[in-house]
Formats: sequence, structure tokens, C-alpha cells
Amino acid sequence: MTRICLIGNSHVAALRQGWDIVSPEFPDVAADIFGAHTKVLRNTGSEGSETIVSAQKPVWRFSKDDESHQTSRIDVAAYDCFVVAGAGFEARCVVKTYNWLQFPALNGRKEQIVSRMVFKGIVQRLLEQTAAFHLVGLLTKLSTRPIFLVPAPMPADKGFADLQSETMAPWIAAAQSQNAELLLAVYDEAVNDLMSQGLHFVPQPLSTLAGPLSSQQGYSENSARLRFVMDELHPETDYFHMNGAYGAILWRDIIAQFRALPLPPVAGMR
Repeated sequence: MTRICLIGNSHVAALRQGWDIVSPEFPDVAADIFGAHTKVLRNTGSEGSETIVSAQKPVWRFSKDDESHQTSRIDVAAYDCFVVAGAGFEARCVVKTYNWLQFPALNGRKEQIVSRMVFKGIVQRLLEQTAAFHLVGLLTKLSTRPIFLVPAPMPADKGFADLQSETMAPWIAAAQSQNAELLLAVYDEAVNDLMSQGLHFVPQPLSTLAGPLSSQQGYSENSARLRFVMDELHPETDYFHMNGAYGAILWRDIIAQFRALPLPPVAGMR
């Protein structure tokens, strides 16, 4: 049996629901899923040579049919690979940078211009400062097993029509500027530079995208919160969380990438 450890913030809920869908396809794989607020994840540390510890308790969810369990410890040695989901690692980092800076190739305002290299460097630094990358640092210190980074999804397509949403405002501005492809190219380069450290990136599946910066609305409907009340739903005005159907597609991509790694076979996985 191969054991996968998934750690992340609220975006873990879609993957938890997705695992309920795809787990019958992978009877030789077990997934332990740890979810907590980003602030809690950012404050995790290590104890000894094999344990991640938290002063606060992340919520452990394995299946919607199981009871909720809380823990403040993750035994890193128990797993064959790790998946870090969301926790600030997302295209929002490039959208946020574009909200106050430009580089010459972009359309629109011509003030606050920096070089493309500087712009990319800022995006990369924002990614490195995320709770996700903090977790990566802990995991690389404690284990030599593969680590996969899964970004938070693009906001749902419906959100781009909500002109009253403050959280959607920078996304709408980026989409309307016709700079989306140029911005994503910078984001992809920044991510690739970080992956050169021996990490593995699992991008948002193309089949779930509605456009360069948006997810298909169907994958956002009935998205669940990561809360003590199992499967409590997000409100319709939440455009940033996806559902189990989205999570199922991601799981298949994650496992496919793991199987494709040029590593010695792991029992039950190859």
C-alpha cells in the first residue's frame, strides 16, 4: 500500500471530496488529508527528524463517511509522497503584482514600470513567502520523498461578472486588460524556477478552465468548506473554491505524475 500525505488550507476540501470519488480506482493507495487555516500552516514546525508539529490542531479529513479527527502532528516517515495544496501558492501572486506594477510589454497604464525580470522576481518572491512553501521547506528537511505542489484554482467564471466583489476586482482588471496570457507566462516561469529545486508542479487541469484566468462554473458549484461540520457549503458568492468533481480530476493527475517519476518502484504504486 502506498501512502500519500496531502496538506493544505481550505482548498483541501475539494481534494477530500475528490478522493471519495476516485479512491475505488486506486485500491492500493491510501491518502491522509490534513487541512488547516493558512495561518496555522505557516506556524508549523518540526520536532526531531520525522515529525511536523503545530501549536494548533489542523483538521484531518479522510472521507465524508468518517468522523472528523484533529491532530497537531504529522509523521512524515509514514508516507511515500507529499502533496501541498493551495496555502497561498497560486496565480493570485501575479495578479496581485499586476495590480500595482507593470512591465513594458503589458497593455494599459504606463506608470510604475519595472523590467520583466524584476516583475517576475517579485512574483517568485511572493510564491516563496507562502505557507505552501513554508511546508515545502519542512518536508524537504524531514524527507527525501517526492513533493507535489498543487496551486489554488482560478476563480470561477461567474465571479468575473460580480463587479461588487473586492476579492474579484484585481482578477477582473487583469482579465479586461488583455494581458492575461503575458501575466500567466511570467507566473509559469516563476513556478518553473521554483520547481528546479526538485519539486513537482501539478497545474490546474486544462479541462477545468473557462479561460486563462477563470475556472468553469460547474466545478465551483456546491464547493464544501473545510470545517468541523462536514460538507458545509460555501456561499454562492465564493468563487475561489472548487468541488469534488474538480478534486477527482486533480487526484488522477497527481497519481499519474507520481507514477511517471524515474524513481525505484514503490510497492503497490507502479
